Amino acid sequence: MQHTRDGFVKMTDYISKTMKAKLIQYIKTNQAPFSLLIDSSTDPGSKQVLLVFIRFPDRYSLHPTTHFLEALEMTESETGRNIFEKIYEYFKREDLLHELTWNLVAVATDGAANMNAPGRGLRGILNANVSRSVKTIC
Repeated sequence: MQHTRDGFVKMTDYISKTMKAKLIQYIKTNQAPFSLLIDSSTDPGSKQVLLVFIRFPDRYSLHPTTHFLEALEMTESETGRNIFEKIYEYFKREDLLHELTWNLVAVATDGAANMNAPGRGLRGILNANVSRSVKTIC
């Protein structure tokens, strides 16, 4: 086997897809309460990216474990509504809407208005559309 950049990229891509599929399956099967950790960043190409991590108790030790879930490109402004729609679309695409509705218990974000403003921040929109028990931890 030749050790080329292309070969390593393909191998890394395969491993990441496999790990992601296992994580999604674990979320569906386990039905544990979870929290989302959300932050935005700008990549070297000046694209706005929403980084989403998921945290849930390990099924054996019950210790909280944090996993990278997805990096979502924000093509529109980062309003609370647009962030909610991007997250909702992701959970819908992965067939995780049931889990989002029933198992989401908390969202951790920074203190920005687009995340926390009453009614129009991500927290208020999540509470109105997904789960009334969502708390924002800053």
